[in-house]
Amino acid sequence: MRKDKLLNIFTHPLLQLFSFSALIFPGQIFDLPYLLVLRWTIGDPAFFTISGILGLLLTFLSILTYRKILQLIALLIMWLSLIAFVWQLTPTIKLAILENPVSLLTCFQFLLISLLIVYRKYYGRTA
Repeated sequence: MRKDKLLNIFTHPLLQLFSFSALIFPGQIFDLPYLLVLRWTIGDPAFFTISGILGLLLTFLSILTYRKILQLIALLIMWLSLIAFVWQLTPTIKLAILENPVSLLTCFQFLLISLLIVYRKYYGRTA
């Protein structure tokens, strides 16, 4: 029973939203959360901006409608957004991500939450 409660906490859509929005990426002057990166690039709609905002909106919709499949689709779209964002970065910034412990920690946190969501959907009793 305790395992199910912990799984419910770590796979909640709000935690998914927070961990995605709080991903830290190094900038030229200071590190930025991914939510601010999305906000600042909304005027120049790149694929990672549109997919990131769509992922956030679908996660909100999964909270309102209690649909776990929407949460899973939103998670996939969020990962596509992150991959597209990192793909377009310069090699220097990609290296800075690997050297920055806060960036690595937030990326690992989002990865862990993502794996738990997929586990809950396919193997958990509370799916």
